[in-house]
Amino acid sequence: MHEESITTGPAPVPPRLAALRRGLSVHAGAMVDAGAIGVGLLLTGPDGERLEVVAGVADRATGRALAADHRYQSGSQTKMLVAAAILQLVRDGMLGLDDAVADHLDDIDELTGGASITIAQLLTHTSGIGNYTAFLEGAAAPNDFPWPPPRFSDAELRVLARTHGVQARPGERMEYNNTGYVLLGQIVARATGQSAIAALRSRVLAPLGMTASSFGPVPPDIVARMAAGCYRPSAGPVREPIDTRALIGAGWASTAGDMVTTLDDMQRFMRALITPDSGLGIGLADLTQRSVPVAQPESRLFMQTRWGLGISAMPVLDHTVWGHRGGTFGYKSVSSIDPDSGVGVSIYMTLETAAERTAIINALAVQMMVMHALAMHGAISAIGRQPAPKSPPSPRSGVNPPRAST
Repeated sequence: MHEESITTGPAPVPPRLAALRRGLSVHAGAMVDAGAIGVGLLLTGPDGERLEVVAGVADRATGRALAADHRYQSGSQTKMLVAAAILQLVRDGMLGLDDAVADHLDDIDELTGGASITIAQLLTHTSGIGNYTAFLEGAAAPNDFPWPPPRFSDAELRVLARTHGVQARPGERMEYNNTGYVLLGQIVARATGQSAIAALRSRVLAPLGMTASSFGPVPPDIVARMAAGCYRPSAGPVREPIDTRALIGAGWASTAGDMVTTLDDMQRFMRALITPDSGLGIGLADLTQRSVPVAQPESRLFMQTRWGLGISAMPVLDHTVWGHRGGTFGYKSVSSIDPDSGVGVSIYMTLETAAERTAIINALAVQMMVMHALAMHGAISAIGRQPAPKSPPSPRSGVNPPRAST
């Protein structure tokens, strides 16, 4: 059973958007029928248009109804916010994109084999260093993890990345890497004199009014307002599905993916990228500079063509929209913005993660990206192509700006 809703902002929703809502509701319901626990979508337009679709339940154990404002774990969408914080520091003269990472963090040679890597290479996944999640995934079946789950510090994640080993020469190729974003979080902390979480709160969440978003472990009252995924271990004393809200803050995601958020908050962030004077201080042009091509197998599966600085390009017919996917135990999500029309889309899906469900999980991930493309294309067609506001000026990138005194 699924339900749908549509609301409007300052401008009326074009009639054709109602037909899009019906189609998206059918698609969301089909995803639930195919094995998702719940699906939520929020589409926003340049003049306040707003469309919500939800299907399924927020909690399979209780049957609690799903709502578009339920919180979820965003996984790697967190990387866009980390990249935004780095670019703010570049703007402020506290970092440079071409800075050697070793200038800001200690003991980097143990990860790089002595090669010099830059902040820009961490942002674009071209550093070539070991990926701690690839090491963890190589030690277990896909979508499997021990239970009770191990809890890792950032220092321990570095050890895992070092064990995975150097994968390529710096700049040789783009290969998705979570270790890089753990290091970027450490660079943010070193540059600001705050924890990475505190810096992200003060530099990104607070200016944009992302009051429903948080990092790390969440208190019980927030857990109660989350949509729940579940996880079923293939080995160990527990074989029944486990509520994946218990995994939040376990440490392995760190600043690579440990944010809890809402569809509304993610659209606040995406819209800030194309809105002058948003309070963020950087824009989409900053994140899309120095983009590198994505390997073709990834492009075929998830329709991504290039990686910028913490953000990826996804073609929708003749448009290129920019955003990021996220995935972790029990959750998959995506958020994007089209700079030409000003249409933004955020989607989350809850599901049961288990090794024997890998084929189902992969199929649902593709269905989510199909839903994303249908929503984007339908809204762009209904609202009409409009010029988006210009982003704020880019931080200087080719040459490091003068440093602020510290």
